[in-house]
Amino acid sequence: MRWKLVKKLISRGSEYDEALKNLNKVLEIYPDNSYALGVRGEVYYYKKDHDEMVKTLSKALEIDSDNVYVLGIRGSIYLNLRKFEEALNDLNKAIEIEPNNAFALSTCGGVNKSLKKYKEYRIW
Repeated sequence: MRWKLVKKLISRGSEYDEALKNLNKVLEIYPDNSYALGVRGEVYYYKKDHDEMVKTLSKALEIDSDNVYVLGIRGSIYLNLRKFEEALNDLNKAIEIEPNNAFALSTCGGVNKSLKKYKEYRIW
């Protein structure tokens, strides 16, 4: 697929429209690809289109509610948006599915730190 190209475009920072174009091509062929939807949600976040981001990531989780990548990304984005309870819901589910997921664990620690829940503040 086009994952390397899409991730490269995202990392450049200014080529989000090109990344979305490529992701949309992938999704035309594989409309139920929750990973592609997850990456598209990330792009919408970087573009500051939070409504489209939430809609896209929620659709990905409707398709695959146990997608740890999407749960982690949405949790991380919710943390950045200071929606702490939503972040904890997603991150705790990701950790329940994959207990040693470093990204989900460290992001969950960041949420708990922001909430000053120091007893729960764990990196892993």
